Amino acid sequence: ADIPYVGGKVVFDIPPTALDSITIARQLPLVRMIDYQQTVKPESETMNQDANYLMEVIKDRKDEIDELYEQYSEIADKESTSVLLARIDELNQQIMDLEREIQNGKVMSKDDFFSYTANCITEIPQNIKLELSNDTLILKAGSKIIAPNGKTKIITADQSGTLTTDGQYMVFVAMSNGAFQSDVNCSVSQCGSGDLLPTDGAVYKRFLNITDNKIYRWTSSGWREWEVSLPIAIVTVSDGAISSIDQVFNGFGYIGGTIFALPGISGLIPNGRNDDGTLKNRKFTVSSILTQTLMGGNFSERNIILNSTTLAFSASAAYDATNNIVTVGTYIMIGFGSAVNGTITNLTTKSVVCFGNTNS
Repeated sequence: ADIPYVGGKVVFDIPPTALDSITIARQLPLVRMIDYQQTVKPESETMNQDANYLMEVIKDRKDEIDELYEQYSEIADKESTSVLLARIDELNQQIMDLEREIQNGKVMSKDDFFSYTANCITEIPQNIKLELSNDTLILKAGSKIIAPNGKTKIITADQSGTLTTDGQYMVFVAMSNGAFQSDVNCSVSQCGSGDLLPTDGAVYKRFLNITDNKIYRWTSSGWREWEVSLPIAIVTVSDGAISSIDQVFNGFGYIGGTIFALPGISGLIPNGRNDDGTLKNRKFTVSSILTQTLMGGNFSERNIILNSTTLAFSASAAYDATNNIVTVGTYIMIGFGSAVNGTITNLTTKSVVCFGNTNS
């Protein structure tokens, strides 16, 4: 109808399944397209365009009403308004009863729950959504990847990749198009980090330079900057195909001798006890990438501490449950890691909301 429609993109934060029913509908604003002037004779073409546009708007509203009726036809056909109001009153009463039980101490509120929980993570963003299907690794649409410099990218369509050489690999994703690329993945042992690029690629093929927060790859021409994400996972390849996803780096991860914590992690830092004996805590949230890089050393299952600005290995950190404090300062203990010659060999972190002692 010669109407200047403007389209756009539909992006799903969570990929739909085969059982989902999806309706994509336009939404025209209810506005006049043409401003008729009193001293100017209306043109039939513009009048038709204006009328056609309003007709399309009316059609859209009719479609919305029809869809609404279809969704609620069973209720509309079987229940009167008075019955619906009675059901709403019943739900409202249930909410009021629950609030009363919280006030009387029969049900614990979220804030009360946190007064009995400390030294824990309360939120870890689940940005990486990975699947393994028929030896193919699939990064699902809606995943969010992040580069060492903090740049982020939302994956708008499923990305897939395969590996055929046996071993354990770190998986990286190209920041330019969100795709897996065979030459950006490398075995775990060939991924390094530090404040200075190695002189050659004899040991490491991929390297996180913590001086400029960039990842480099070794080529026949030497080290070259490569715009990829921080590693998103570790996978195992056996018999020429990816056989397992060993670890997904949601929240925490590592490369070479560097551990990292990602924005969005929240937790409760032990901060003593209240007068009634309940636990006193400090809430915090990580707002930017936090890292610590080892410069040599060997250790096994050393504790890792975290707050909003610091991520670090600590040889002496411990949780004092009696006084509800972490002995080395205002941190939570998020797990532990091991290292050989300054290269991390294991990283084990807590899940969301953990009870008890050091590594529970």
